[in-house]
Amino acid sequence: MREFWSPKDVDFSRECIEWLLSNYDLLKQGVWPPEHKETGYTGDSSNGLSERAAFQCAIEMVVEIDMRMAQLNKTQYMVVWLCCVEGYSVDDAASRTGLHYSLVEECREKGLKRMSGWRRAIDKERVLC
Repeated sequence: MREFWSPKDVDFSRECIEWLLSNYDLLKQGVWPPEHKETGYTGDSSNGLSERAAFQCAIEMVVEIDMRMAQLNKTQYMVVWLCCVEGYSVDDAASRTGLHYSLVEECREKGLKRMSGWRRAIDKERVLC
């Protein structure tokens, strides 16, 4: 999986959705995950001038993810949450839920596929990042 997506790089591909989900808790706090470079410096290189609050893109992505998650059925939602947000393996999610491994794998795949794609769940006109 790609290690970093800047707000302007977000394309809602499956890989991007998985990255957003894996960083959901940080985004929900209004923090865009930092890009970790080999230098070890994780500070912001911007000049600090922006028309938007620093937390705005992160919160908008949380709203987008929440709306996409709401389109899933209950089992897909639970499996995607466990595997992609909580970080459980498919095996661990299966034993935690009592579902068969193949059903968990299928729900994860179908859920991520349904969440992926350029169509936006929130109004494009209001989203600026």
